[in-house]
Amino acid sequence: MNDLELAYLSASEALSLFRSRKLSPVELLDAVIARAETIAPLINPLADCYFDEATEHARKDEAQNVNHAGAPGPLPGL
Repeated sequence: MNDLELAYLSASEALSLFRSRKLSPVELLDAVIARAETIAPLINPLADCYFDEATEHARKDEAQNVNHAGAPGPLPGL
């Protein structure tokens, strides 16, 4: 799946891919960031960008999923 396809996944599709380990939260976030940066010269897709903080959260969700540490929330990685 390419970055454009990943950027437009539904939440349920993303969660299914996370659970099957075919996609990680970090990979999805990287695709969304890449899409936002691609269209930024044309439109302002995001009023505020907190990419560093989002990446930190995605890494924690990914580590929790890989290590099975604690009970995941209803939308881990999203």
